[in-house]
Amino acid sequence: MSPKHLDPKDVKVFLATWGYSGFSKVAPAAVASFTALLGVVLLRESWFLRDGFPLTVGVVAAVGFAVAGPVETIFGVKDDSRIVIDDVLGLLLSIYGFQQGRVDVLLGLWLLFRVIDNSKVFPLALIERRLKGGTAIMLDDVVAGLYVNIAARLAAALLSR
Repeated sequence: MSPKHLDPKDVKVFLATWGYSGFSKVAPAAVASFTALLGVVLLRESWFLRDGFPLTVGVVAAVGFAVAGPVETIFGVKDDSRIVIDDVLGLLLSIYGFQQGRVDVLLGLWLLFRVIDNSKVFPLALIERRLKGGTAIMLDDVVAGLYVNIAARLAAALLSR
């Protein structure tokens, strides 16, 4: 199929659902963020995960903020669970600076991200309630990812003493 036949709605859905992993019947956010983690582990020697990691995170963020709102409209459900690019961004922020680390550390950070994201610690629930559209979808996972990253940095600093 040539690019001129691609439906922009289909491309947005593909991106927002992280390659359709958001359609998983079980824990779509966990599945999507785990596939991203698997990609990090498999591609850890690539430029995208070394020097280019800030750009990689920036691209995922830009795409996520661009497609989450329109796909929410397409699906017709507020913060539809099939939209999982936000969870991928949250995972990438969680492991930022640790992406070259040991697999067990990365798995631990993924698990901590899932716990923080699911527990909706302050201000995650407030963000979801007060904001709308793609911003609300993306921002709570950004904050959860930053929480995990800060906790990881504090733990690393304490352990290095």
